[in-house]
Amino acid sequence: MYRNAIPDILPGSTWIDAGHLRATIRAAAGGYVVFTRETGARPLRLEVVHENEFRRAWAPIYDRAAIRSQFSMSLANLGEFRVYWLPDRRRIMARSVCCTRHFTVPDGAQLVGTFAEPCKSDAFFEALDLVVRTTPEPERERAQA
Repeated sequence: MYRNAIPDILPGSTWIDAGHLRATIRAAAGGYVVFTRETGARPLRLEVVHENEFRRAWAPIYDRAAIRSQFSMSLANLGEFRVYWLPDRRRIMARSVCCTRHFTVPDGAQLVGTFAEPCKSDAFFEALDLVVRTTPEPERERAQA
């Protein structure tokens, strides 16, 4: 990672604008963000903007710090667990693999993967960002816009 990288705008992460279009970060360093924008049928093209301009137009699709904390606590408490992405709530849900009880998973939940100690959070976030990028926005949110 570059020394002058922007800590919260990470390569591979997905951001969203007010119109619910998505941007995938390719690089962020030296005050500039390189990203591809969701374009529908048109081919993807790289865009480069200053960090301040990017932040005015785009917001992270989920709270990375809160999810990192939840992931770390799940590692400590559950040992081995499955993580699901809840697109309508923009958060994750962890369910133990070892538990004898059957846990229900809400409709629309997307499986991110099964994780166990030792697992670095970077590997988890790579899997989560891939699921977030490939999961369409919930229809109820598009209708409210």
